[in-house]
Amino acid sequence: MAVVILFAALKGPPYTSHMAVLVNRERLDPLVSTEATTQMITSSTPVTPEDINSEVELLKSRDVLEQVVLANGLEKPTPGFSLGKLLHPNRTEQDRIAGAVKAWQHSSR
Repeated sequence: MAVVILFAALKGPPYTSHMAVLVNRERLDPLVSTEATTQMITSSTPVTPEDINSEVELLKSRDVLEQVVLANGLEKPTPGFSLGKLLHPNRTEQDRIAGAVKAWQHSSR
């Protein structure tokens, strides 16, 4: 029984994820101008690897990850028994948010 509990506590996350980023140079929000018509700005220059890397870094930023954690309720303690509750019984909501963001940062590397 102890081996099963130890295995369950040390086992990694039950899933992995991958993402693909599609970057284009279109501007979706209209420019403020004195012209009567608004135009969609497009560029004929190709997207560079630096552009893609900067978009990826923005998606991995702490602010975005914190919004993901809050939108999906990942900061809430899991019901029932957990090792986290036993080791940290007095964690505040900010501590749980920070821990969930940190877990996402480590899993996205």
